[in-house]
Amino acid sequence: MRKILFVVALIVSSLAANAQDVLVRKNGDVENVKVLEVTPTEVKYKKASNPDGPTFSETRSSLISVKYANGETQKFNGKSVQSNASGTSIVTPVDNSNYNRIFFGYAQTKFSTDFISKSLHGFSAGWLGGFNVTPAKKLPLYLETGIALNTGFGEIDPTYSTSDKLLNLEVPINVTYRYNIPNTKIRLSPYFGFHFKVNVLARGTYEDYYYGSESFNYFDGDGFGTKRFQFGMQLGANFEYSHFYIGVGWNKDFIPFMDIKESKRVSYKVNTSGARVNIGFVF
Repeated sequence: MRKILFVVALIVSSLAANAQDVLVRKNGDVENVKVLEVTPTEVKYKKASNPDGPTFSETRSSLISVKYANGETQKFNGKSVQSNASGTSIVTPVDNSNYNRIFFGYAQTKFSTDFISKSLHGFSAGWLGGFNVTPAKKLPLYLETGIALNTGFGEIDPTYSTSDKLLNLEVPINVTYRYNIPNTKIRLSPYFGFHFKVNVLARGTYEDYYYGSESFNYFDGDGFGTKRFQFGMQLGANFEYSHFYIGVGWNKDFIPFMDIKESKRVSYKVNTSGARVNIGFVF
């Protein structure tokens, strides 16, 4: 019986001695080790040839993977790490692939001159696509573009009592950074960019006490000087949870919406800016 137990002990100790982890480096080196800890930035280990010796560390960025003695493999390209209650490392993939957004929300368009301002309120809806611009998609940095439809209802020209309607199409070009809060499904995505805008509709109804109401087109005649095309900038942030998000943003047009000339001596510009609050789906 003692001989059997001795043989079993020898077999177990032999298997334990051969139970080694393997570091696979990006430079092609392979090393047998005993991994002690995996942190978000490095791997701590002891050499298999000297398990009682000093502890070494290797940055995760220099490694391709760790092959554990139990047969599992942990890869480090675009991965983040968390630990469970027992201290065991768990790998959570960070997805830096391209994406699409569809959204719907509130749109404010503010019309202002040197002496007064008014706002139109409406809705915004559209699609945006994000394209990763970093090599091998290592960073969550994206170029984002798409198309949006914006509407507004209120008073465009702040000097008159009118009831107005506005509709435009907008093509934004943004630089977006989608930061993933470690070990969660939450992303914070600040952005900054520029937009090209086409004003499709700008109509108003003028209310007069004596003559009643009169409808008109802001693009008719030279007096309004209404621009079909505008160019501007925007900035904001999106807050994502899983596939859903809410976004807030602010924009300003560099080209005035109107260049009104009432007479040779009286003229003024109507500038536009605005805010957006959207909800949407990311896929």
